[in-house]
Amino acid sequence: MTIRSVAQAHYERMQQISGAAAAVAVREWKKLPPGDWEAAYVNTIGPQALAALILGQLASADEADGYVADMIDAIFGGDRRSAGEGRIDPEAFAGEAADGRPLDTLMYMPVQRAQIALRRGASLPEALDIGEKWLATIVATEVTDAGRVADGVAITSRPVLTGYVRMLTPPSCGRCAVLAGRVYKWNAGFERHPNCDCRHVPFAEDTLDDLRTDPRAAVLAGKVTGLSKADEQAIRDGADVGQVINAHRGMYTAGGRKFTTEGTTRRGLAHSSFRAQTGRKIRQRLRPEQIYKEAGGDRAEAIRLLTLHGYIF
Repeated sequence: MTIRSVAQAHYERMQQISGAAAAVAVREWKKLPPGDWEAAYVNTIGPQALAALILGQLASADEADGYVADMIDAIFGGDRRSAGEGRIDPEAFAGEAADGRPLDTLMYMPVQRAQIALRRGASLPEALDIGEKWLATIVATEVTDAGRVADGVAITSRPVLTGYVRMLTPPSCGRCAVLAGRVYKWNAGFERHPNCDCRHVPFAEDTLDDLRTDPRAAVLAGKVTGLSKADEQAIRDGADVGQVINAHRGMYTAGGRKFTTEGTTRRGLAHSSFRAQTGRKIRQRLRPEQIYKEAGGDRAEAIRLLTLHGYIF
């Protein structure tokens, strides 16, 4: 397989996993009764949707080792130099939000958005539709993020790889178009935004020149969404794409020095229900992208910390 075909196959698999998890969560949301729907969500529907999210995260992270191994084969022409310093433990990537908050708190947001819509005059069906869209976005994004973080750890644990290239899946937003094709070291966090479908493709030295993207060419080809007519004209007239587009607006990396599911607030799902549905207890640990920061450029130290915190074994 070629580098592009491996990357495309991985992207499609990740889309299937995140889409399936979101579909299950939406199916649960549609079961909300017209009466006390908030209580039903907190006590029953929400934990079921959360369980679907966590299963999606597990499946997403479980793809990382195979993807990176296949990419190494493609890069080195079948010379399988995929043996790394450890294997991914998918469970280490499940049960947490990308921003470090407890997932059960994040999963209350659809209710909050529906409540806000009601206060602003929306009908109950309209408000619930808004909440449903938020739920689908949260689940799909968090499942995809778990896979991306696992991919990064799989890259880090294989010293034969230098880093990754950011690859677009057109049509793309301007923020992603500006960042596309850039080469990042193994310890650079992957910047993304909700519903981002960009891929990071492992590379070794200068093996991925054909995957680099010219942001201006992407704009001129009509593959960049969200730009105003004035923005597009300015770029056609020669303006710097990076100055026209604030590339980092709304972007994030998986941060947070620690996370925990203990002490959830009243605005989260009932912790007892969460634990009953998932059967899992999550411990505190450093996040991978925080580990990269603390290790600096010392790859051996990063691998040691990733092993210590249970991401690889």
